[in-house]
Amino acid sequence: MLLLVLHAVLAWIGRAPGILAGEDDSRYIALARSLRSGQYREIWSPDAPVHHMYPPGYSTLLAVWTAIGGEGFDWIVAFQVLVAVGTLVLAYDAFRRIARPAVALGALVILAVNPHLLSSAGEVRSEGALGFCFALAFWASVVLPRGARQTAILLAAAVAAPMIRTAGIVLPAAVVAEWVLARRYRDAALATLLFAVTVGPLLAWTMSDPAPMAGTSYAADLVARDAGESMGRGFIARIIRSATFYPAQAIPIILPIPTIAGTAIDNVVSTLIIIGGLALGMFASLGRARLGVLLVLATAGMLSLWPWRAVRFLEPLLPVLVVLLLLGVARVMDLLSRRAAMAAVVAVTLIIATTGAVKTAQQIALVRECDRGDSLPDPRCLTTQEAAYFSAIRFVRDSLPRGARVVTVKAAALFHYTNTPTLRAARLNVMDTVTFWNRLAELKADYAIIGEVHDSEWPALGFRLQSRCERLRIAAVYAPRTYVVRILPADSAEVGAHACTEIPRAMLEHQRERESKQRQRAQPQ
Repeated sequence: MLLLVLHAVLAWIGRAPGILAGEDDSRYIALARSLRSGQYREIWSPDAPVHHMYPPGYSTLLAVWTAIGGEGFDWIVAFQVLVAVGTLVLAYDAFRRIARPAVALGALVILAVNPHLLSSAGEVRSEGALGFCFALAFWASVVLPRGARQTAILLAAAVAAPMIRTAGIVLPAAVVAEWVLARRYRDAALATLLFAVTVGPLLAWTMSDPAPMAGTSYAADLVARDAGESMGRGFIARIIRSATFYPAQAIPIILPIPTIAGTAIDNVVSTLIIIGGLALGMFASLGRARLGVLLVLATAGMLSLWPWRAVRFLEPLLPVLVVLLLLGVARVMDLLSRRAAMAAVVAVTLIIATTGAVKTAQQIALVRECDRGDSLPDPRCLTTQEAAYFSAIRFVRDSLPRGARVVTVKAAALFHYTNTPTLRAARLNVMDTVTFWNRLAELKADYAIIGEVHDSEWPALGFRLQSRCERLRIAAVYAPRTYVVRILPADSAEVGAHACTEIPRAMLEHQRERESKQRQRAQPQ
């Protein structure tokens, strides 16, 4: 109970400063608002197209929660914290059925102070809700006896998981595989049929995006590849990159494992220990916790084929990974003695938990003094690039004419704070310059924001805007290199002479700084 309370308190005091510029959070909230009106549309866009990227499950949860208490950030974070605590309750109750008390409690200690789980609980993100589905299924498979109740809960969790996050498709696959291996062929067949009529249409809906684009459409992400690269070579390259990234980098980071700066041997040793421990833990769990093993294997297969790699993709699976690791450590040390096994479990728990607690304390220190009373995030708790972008948002909200249409890379974030119709630069940046300007005229764009919160802003949006800089007038400037510019009509007699000096200069500075950072990263550490 103390560990659960600790987790809730740490998540709350370390919560994010607010809705930031990452876009996922503001999109989910906007989609929840759309659902409350009986639709599922991108209401941040002037034409409000039907949304095809995120499944509606998580947005539906937010729609219900915000219908009760509004869209305040702290109110939504309270929901996230409840989900996180519920996940740990289910996970621990399952752990203590399959492992010794030291292993079960050690796993809970590690999870309670894990900085990644706490960050997820303190933001508007769908990973926490997906993790709850994974924990519920794992709990049902371990705790409940075989029967109608267990089957119903497993099916409900498996259907809900991909509805919350498309990556949750691994849970239905794991459930079917579990029942096949258990020779429950009738249950496996019925589950396959149920998933086909529920999850199948959802996946078809996701893949039917009429305007697919990498980064804004899972359909486009799935087939994304480098220029000139065949589909087959692209998938092989993904598998190789993922096979090195997740075991050697992502898992040690998310646990987290302590490292010594400037050395490589500690990374090699920790990777070998982790992979060996997980492998032994999975082998030891093939009896009572087989669903967890299958969930790990299914997730590994999915991530190996996905073009993007990120540590946070492992967050929903983290409780299972932690207990499997400790089970593996206990199993190998059992070869010496039971006392040695318990000592090893305690040692690993203390090492990982201490590292996690230190990182958590550092995270909390960064946001502890944040003023959350303003409608916009506290600039003291943002990077200089984020602070400049939110200054631009404040200018749009307070100074632009009502109904002005703004082009920006972060359309949903701008809409969240201003209710201003926004035009997503991502769909414009792929156009050639002539088509780009014609499209701006068709969309009746009035202003644009060019800043530093996304890599594509200056090379893509800035490049196209400066091509006709005489049609721009600078409305506001915030360091570093963040501009709100007015887009003048084609027939305007006004000429933006200042913009033709300022915008190219800022773009050149951005390019030089970017090249300098790339050279620094290329240097051996």
